[in-house]
Amino acid sequence: MKTFVPNPESKAVRKLLTVLGTDKNPVSVRIVVTSQYAKEGYCYQNVSEKVRRAGGRAQLGWAIWQHDSDKGGLFIQAEPHAVYDPENGQPWIDPTPNFFADGNRCEEILFIPNEKTRDPESTVVEDNIRVPLVDDPQLVEALKLASELIALRNRARSEGESDAIKLEYVQLGGRYHSALRAAEQGAERAPTIPIDMEFMLAADDGDIEAMKRTNAFRQMLASTPPEKHGTLDALLAQMVKEKKGKMTAGMRAVIRKGIRA
Repeated sequence: MKTFVPNPESKAVRKLLTVLGTDKNPVSVRIVVTSQYAKEGYCYQNVSEKVRRAGGRAQLGWAIWQHDSDKGGLFIQAEPHAVYDPENGQPWIDPTPNFFADGNRCEEILFIPNEKTRDPESTVVEDNIRVPLVDDPQLVEALKLASELIALRNRARSEGESDAIKLEYVQLGGRYHSALRAAEQGAERAPTIPIDMEFMLAADDGDIEAMKRTNAFRQMLASTPPEKHGTLDALLAQMVKEKKGKMTAGMRAVIRKGIRA
């Protein structure tokens, strides 16, 4: 899946603006990282530090990202974000570093101002606003699961990050990635990944052969056309890349207890 900054005049952006119900026009904002301590994903803290050092103010709003597959547009989303306003007539800048999935640095964002996006002092993770660009039930399911993942993160913040919640997050994340991959590649080409506990442990171990011995893989094999079986190895390799070594000892103990039950 390709993630990129969309054209402000595109149909996708216009559709998002309608969903947001805003009359504000999107603007391009250059990313200018001015502190060695600025961290990706911490826009409110980065802007607050910039204001503390240089004056000015935080401008709240949304950063806009579009996600496409090889077949075309998948969805567009508005991410709650903050940029820096120097309040001297100069353009806004974004002091938060940002990188695409391929490792390339993002040089500018598309930003829609909105003072009501969130309270910068809040510890609640505000969900993105995601708008599908195609009529695909797998995509709708993936976007719903993305929101459930944010809700689970907030629950972990209020209740504490127990191993049970971490396990639930892994399982929910597996369902999300499976649905999104199906939407991206087309339901006829992308096997659904059933999530079972043995499969999850094998993925965390990085053991593809053990993954193939699980009931989850057998279900994948049965639901995939024979001519597509060759794609499964690449799929398992990608899962290992994403999941290997991510579980704590406590999470593994919870999973093993579930397997024995």
